[in-house]
Order: sequence, then C-alpha cells, then structure tokens
Amino acid sequence: MRPVLARNTALPALLLAIIACASPFPASIDAVTSQATQTSPTNTSPLTTSPDDRKQAMRAGFEHDLDEFEQGLHYSLNLHLELGPVRLRGHQRTHYVNTTGVTLKDIVFRLVANGLYSKILETVTNVTAGGTPADTALSVNNSVLTVTLPQPLAADANIDIEMDTVLDLPPNEEISYGRLADNGDIILLSSFFPMVSVYEKGAWWTDPTVEQGDPAYSESALFDVSLTAPSSLKLAASGITIAANPGDSGTTDYQLISGPIRDFTLTLSPNFELQTQTQDGVTVNIWSSPGDSRSDDLAMQKTLKSLEIFDKMFGKYPFSEFDVVESPMTALGIEYPGLVYIAKSAWSYQDSNLFEFVLSHEIGHQWWYSLVGNDQINEPWVDEALADYSVIVYFREQYGVDAGNRVRDYYQRDVNNYVSEHGTRMPTGLPVKAYDEDQYGTFVYSAGALYYSRLEDDYHTDRVTQMLQAYFTRHRYGLAHSADLRSITVEFFGDKAGAFFDDWVKGK
Repeated sequence: MRPVLARNTALPALLLAIIACASPFPASIDAVTSQATQTSPTNTSPLTTSPDDRKQAMRAGFEHDLDEFEQGLHYSLNLHLELGPVRLRGHQRTHYVNTTGVTLKDIVFRLVANGLYSKILETVTNVTAGGTPADTALSVNNSVLTVTLPQPLAADANIDIEMDTVLDLPPNEEISYGRLADNGDIILLSSFFPMVSVYEKGAWWTDPTVEQGDPAYSESALFDVSLTAPSSLKLAASGITIAANPGDSGTTDYQLISGPIRDFTLTLSPNFELQTQTQDGVTVNIWSSPGDSRSDDLAMQKTLKSLEIFDKMFGKYPFSEFDVVESPMTALGIEYPGLVYIAKSAWSYQDSNLFEFVLSHEIGHQWWYSLVGNDQINEPWVDEALADYSVIVYFREQYGVDAGNRVRDYYQRDVNNYVSEHGTRMPTGLPVKAYDEDQYGTFVYSAGALYYSRLEDDYHTDRVTQMLQAYFTRHRYGLAHSADLRSITVEFFGDKAGAFFDDWVKGK
C-alpha cells in the first residue's frame, strides 16, 4: 500500500525532476457468530474446479505450481450481492489441511472487516466442521473467530469447515483507506470473507488490526468463487473470471477461479471502462472511470513495462491475468493478489510522475506480499520496503541509473528531514503500532528501501538482485520474516552485512 503521508508532500515535485531527467513519455500511451437464522444463498453446493480448468489461472509454464496446492487450503465461496445498501450473503466451505505438525483442537478464522471497522460488519452462522455443528467464539474486537473442532485434527489430516456469512457495508463510508467502500459509483470488497489465520510458534495469529497499514496475514490457497450480482455492475476481481451468465431478475452469475493466492478482492461499478492487452502470456486489464483515455493508456503502458522489468529482475509473475483498477480512496494505492487499486488522485496523465511511482510500487507488491507473504502488522517493512525499492529498480531499468538514483535521493531526504527535525533515526523493522503516521512512511517505506540501496553500495547492484531472486524463489507462495531476510543477507554478503541489518532494521 502507498498511503498519503504528510512528509511525502514533496513527492510529485521530486518525481517531476526524475522524469525530466529521463526519457520522455510517448505522446499516446489501464464475522461475528449469531444464533439467529439467516437467509443463505440459493445455491450452497461446494464449487469444484478440475485441475485442467484451473490451469487457466496460470501463466503458460507455471501450471505445475498448482500441484502442491490441489489438496491443500481451498476456499469455495457462493456469494450473492444485494444493493441498497450493499449486502454480500455467502456460503463458504473451507478445506483445511493441518500442516502445523501438531494436533489441533480448533481453527481460527480472521474477520478482517470487523477488525478494520471496529464494529460488526460481518456475521457468521451455521458453522459446521466435518459436517457436525461446531462451537464458536469471538474475540479481539470481533475479528477472531475460533471454531472448536468436534474431534481433534491430527497433523496432516484435513477437514471441511462450512459457514453462512453476511457482510453489510455502510453507504458512503470509506473503511481502511477505501479497501471496503460503497460510494454509489463503485463497490470495493476486500478481505471480505472469513480467512484462516496463520499458525506459528505453537499458536494461532490473533493480533488486532491497526488503523494504519495493511491488515492481513494469511497462507496461499486456491479459490473457487461463485457470485450473483446485478447485471448493471461490471466486475473486476482477483483470479480470473471463467463464466459470466445472465441470471434471474436482472442479475449475472459469475464463476471465478484462482491459482495459489493469499487473499481475494472484488470490485464492481456500473461505470467501469475496460482496456485489455496481453503480453508474454499475461493478460492485463485496466478498469477505469469514463473520459480519461490518455491516463488509461498510460496505465496500460506502464503496467506492461513494470511486469516486464520485475519479471527480469526478481522472477516471473506466474498468473495469467493482472488487473489495475482506478478507485476513489484515501491511499494512493492498495495491493491484492492479481489486482491493485490506484487512487483517482494519482490517476492522471498530466501528473504522470506520481502515477508511475505509485503504479510501480503497487505492482512490486505482486512479488513482495502477494507471492512472498509476510505479517503486515508486525513486520510491515518486509513487503513495503521491497515495494519501494522496486520503484528504484523500475525507474533505473526504464530510464537509466540517474532516474533510479533520484528516487533513492527522495527516500534519503525523507529520512534526513525526519532525523534533522527529531534528532533520531528509528529502526525500519518495527511493528506498525510502533510508528506514528510520519514515522511509518519515513522508516518502513523510505528507510526500508534504503536498506537495499546501501547493500548495493557495499556489495554491488547485481549481487543484491541475485539475493532477491534467491529470496523470491525460496519463499514464493509462502511466508517470510525479517529473520529470513537477515539470513539471506548474511549468506550472500557475510557477517558485516548482518551487523548492518541488525542496526538498520532492528536498531541493535
């Protein structure tokens, strides 16, 4: 995510200088549980997708990445969207495989929407585990749903957990920078379903969400999603849409599938314009508001270029589709697997410097967060620092070394200004709650990106690239921590680099 931060007010002017010194743009350039009975969707039968059909979600050459996930964590969602106000009714089946190495007495789901709103947006009823009604309990501001299993689940065993869900969105209210919203022109539904938490160090992750930053920490899974929605709305989503058929009473029935992704987002609008182009086996969709074709063209051109550069520098994007959505939101951009949101305030051909900066940051998150996951609440720097460093990489590859250095200089000035004003530099690897708004942007983002630039200074850019390629390969589809980044830093550059990590990231 790229928030709008007070200290970053100089960003557009700085990037104007970057672009002025670079190649010119072309003249023409996309749960809360309840005892009450609730109405479930008409079709509650589990969705199934054959392995051959699911391969459509993968870029050619990456189909075998599905093999280890076919019998793993799997979400099947049957959803019905109602308007006036927005209500999303669902029936969810979660196929869970116990990979913890221990016997489990319960499984924890995160109700992200409740945690973000600090009020009940999502309710859950009729929970069963293995076909047997299961006891449930809520905690942590109604964001943690603990499902007690009728029988303990042995290591490597699996179970299906089913539940009915209802998510109600308040109209004309933005939640968490705009990741959940219904403003009349667009509906944003992100992390809207009960999501299995992460089990680590002998316990389920139950940390509360915080006001700033990103809210989720989750394992990669396969998704089968059936959505019935008003036909007046056009749909952009994670994964790919494999069917869109007219339904009853002015509705459309969508079927969506995914490869291994760790979250899911839906966004619908009656006003979307769509531009589509395929490059090297990846179809890019640009979803935008009407009337600004030059900005839409710019989005398409720079998305294709970002994918090309990061394919080369980090490792190939493995999915067959990628979506970019123009959205009214407070943050400059927000990332989800296979789809990123770019704020209307940044969606401008006339302000192409800021547009390109935000776009390359969010696309960088497809590598750092989507494919290599992390705890975004306790270790936000793990993905955000790499996403901001990816902006340096993008500008350097696209426009030359001087352009990349100017992005780096911006980050350095951001840090210098804070230190000059406050007399201290904070570590970059603290939890979100350790920072105020200015500190979060300065030290997680700017100083975080500078960590990799400092490694370039001492050990050469090519070696840092090789290190990140190895990090990506080892942790793709998995989870990574600060300790993993320290380990690979020492592996590539030695104990002196490890001491630098301890100082810059941990403040030791």
